[in-house]
Amino acid sequence: MDTKLVAVLLISVVAIVLVWNFQNPSLNNNLIENGGFEDGSIEWVGWNGINVVSDESANGIKSAYFPEEHGSLTSEAISVTPNKAHYFGCKFKLAKKTTYGMMLEFVLYSSSHEIYIHYHSATATVTSNGAVVYNRSIGNGWREVLVKFFTQKNSYQATCYKEPQGGSPMYIDDVYLGVEPP
Repeated sequence: MDTKLVAVLLISVVAIVLVWNFQNPSLNNNLIENGGFEDGSIEWVGWNGINVVSDESANGIKSAYFPEEHGSLTSEAISVTPNKAHYFGCKFKLAKKTTYGMMLEFVLYSSSHEIYIHYHSATATVTSNGAVVYNRSIGNGWREVLVKFFTQKNSYQATCYKEPQGGSPMYIDDVYLGVEPP
């Protein structure tokens, strides 16, 4: 094979990998293992009827699918540096239009310190020494919420919880925790 062709192919593969890593927070600075669900349910527990699917994704190929009923999923423990600014958030999409809106909670918790992102319809609020950085549409029906907060403990777990009155099945993708925004 021509050495120039091999060089071009190698450079192309490296460029694709670099672009993929830049665009996918689950492969960058994310402290949450498998935040994009590309490895299925690995690193997540407590599924309560939630499935990993490949028919819809904000980034990559897979996402977590919450059925119409309520459901939750929780990450494994995540080590962090106490008293340091961190960012926590995710991307989500309703599977069908609804007149009920939705109620969704993203919780980052550790024994006595919890960060709640409450999302109802198009409003996001955060509790416990945190602030909403953005709550925005990212296209194709997907929304992204990110908050900034200061850690108080050295280990947290992330939970996504869909309330039963949520009104629509939904997808969750790219659950993120890091010291820099995704």
